[in-house]
Amino acid sequence: MRNNITFINPLNWQVKDGIILENNAEEVVRSSSNHVIIAGPGAGKTELLAQKACYLLETDSCTAPKKILAISFKKDAAENLADRVNSRCGKELARRFESMTYDSFAKHLLDHFRLAINEKYRPSKDYRLLLKDSELADIADKYLPVLYPHFPNWRRVIRRNSDLANLLCNMKLPLPPLKPDDSIQVHINLSLWGILIKGTFDFEGGLTFPMISRIADYLLRENRYIRNALRTTYSHVFLDEFQDTTDIQYSLLKTSFLGSKSTITAVGDEKQRIMVWARAQKGIFNHFKIDFQAIETQLFMNYRSSPKLVTIQNIVSKNLEENSAEVIVTDKWGELEGICEIWAFKNHEEEAIFLANEVINWINIEGIKPRDICIIVKQHEDIYGEAFKRRLAVYGVQAREEKEYQDLLSEEIVNIILNMITLAVKHQAPDARKNTIDFLFYINGFDESTKYELLYESEDQLSKFLLELKIKLLELDKLIVNEAALQKVVSSIIEFFDPTKIKNSFPKYSRGDYFDNLINEITMKIQSAYQIRKDWGNTVEDIYGNHSIPMMTIHKSKGLEYDTVIFIGLEDAAFWNFNNNSEEDKRAFFVALSRAKRRVIFTASKVRRVLNRERHLENIEQSVQNITTLYKILKDAGVSIIRPKLKNDIS
Repeated sequence: MRNNITFINPLNWQVKDGIILENNAEEVVRSSSNHVIIAGPGAGKTELLAQKACYLLETDSCTAPKKILAISFKKDAAENLADRVNSRCGKELARRFESMTYDSFAKHLLDHFRLAINEKYRPSKDYRLLLKDSELADIADKYLPVLYPHFPNWRRVIRRNSDLANLLCNMKLPLPPLKPDDSIQVHINLSLWGILIKGTFDFEGGLTFPMISRIADYLLRENRYIRNALRTTYSHVFLDEFQDTTDIQYSLLKTSFLGSKSTITAVGDEKQRIMVWARAQKGIFNHFKIDFQAIETQLFMNYRSSPKLVTIQNIVSKNLEENSAEVIVTDKWGELEGICEIWAFKNHEEEAIFLANEVINWINIEGIKPRDICIIVKQHEDIYGEAFKRRLAVYGVQAREEKEYQDLLSEEIVNIILNMITLAVKHQAPDARKNTIDFLFYINGFDESTKYELLYESEDQLSKFLLELKIKLLELDKLIVNEAALQKVVSSIIEFFDPTKIKNSFPKYSRGDYFDNLINEITMKIQSAYQIRKDWGNTVEDIYGNHSIPMMTIHKSKGLEYDTVIFIGLEDAAFWNFNNNSEEDKRAFFVALSRAKRRVIFTASKVRRVLNRERHLENIEQSVQNITTLYKILKDAGVSIIRPKLKNDIS
């Protein structure tokens, strides 16, 4: 027993909450070795990691006060894993489980140990986060000609913004000294690092996340005390979606933990590696096995998809990797369950009409919630989904582009604002209340040892403020809800919790204007939704997307699952680089297919409104000649091409 916690003998520990893991998964949960786990779609990798965390914490195999560090690619995946661990083993033990993204891990190191970084590479305290390649390009275009006028034509050499972003991170720190015969790329690289690190007379400095990772890597290589402290803190490390790890991130991982006593568990699937364009490192699993002397373990179950869809996934898997293991479906399905079809149309307008009618039937007749249907496209969801979105709106159902919301809704400050509005206007909102109290206690440093009187007082203050907030929202109901008026209400929520306490508890909100930008963005989203819904409760539900059909690209769909997936545009124009990038595109196709539990519909149109070579929208005849490989895979799997005929419009 330690701190009133009774630990379980490892031999007596049982998988939590009645979950059944396949044998290989349970062996990994109990193992003390480094592992690389090959886990295909629906294999239950999040549950595996959550159960392993519970095992380590409940048996004290992760000896207190040591911690577990879990690194994911997406914010929502990191939060989902943290929530799963919290629900499986309770808040007290879950305090020693830290779940974050690669970017937030690197940023935490930089921000926390900034003053320990070599002065040459130490960023200014208030550096900006450069989240878009275009932001970086704007800075380069503005300052390079002024500070380095001997390169007036550098844009002829580095034309694309993405090339500029990659150039900055091609070399580890410290950067080599500049030589007279160095290429213009090297000159630009070194010059731009200087501008971004130190800023200028009217620019506070700014960093991209890959730059932050390079600096964090350099910090740990140069400072063994910080490196050893990191290794002492985290006895176990989980790596999710490992197939998408970039060369920069893998370098940081090795610097952080290679040669340490920390146990590393990496989970991923080579067949879902679709981020090569973002520097995902090929052969990462083999590198990891060799570098960390890791044991490879294959998971064979698919807990997500129906038998029909798993059969197709197995065929695609064999096409991608000849030695790919045969995945097994669970017994919760009937033997013949599952639907996969290709629907071919004359044009995108007929496609939109038919799809909208079918979706409305699924909602009204089958009882599917809009949120359980997803529109996936290869690229440009705003273009490929436009006609469907417009047509669906006729029936009062909204489809929305999720990229505007995914990252925003993973932010703690955004969720607390939405939870507070919910609590102010709804009589029963237990989840919102629990999350709000957890947030309140966290920023005030309350725990099980805090005096009851202090906890009661805090909850009492919360209740009183919620009454005030309700009055403010009711007053807004009587007015035109403009951004300025709503901003005052949102500001009052922030002031109640105390922005200083929030920023101290979440250091990411202390840098630059990130915090203020989030507040402004969610305020605009609330205002926009309220103009439509005219009800505060429905406004919050609207922002969470509870009643809308999500539309997203394949890359944004990773890690998500839906009852029904509609892939719009199985055509050459969508897979425009298939001839040069067929393996990556087939992996993307596999990811899209594997998001569905029960039904997948692929659509193709003879004519579609897409961007022409001049980047203007135009109705263009479509072909499938270049992607015949994808059609052959589906044909071999018994997938039929159906040419639907429009029925009388149900409107």
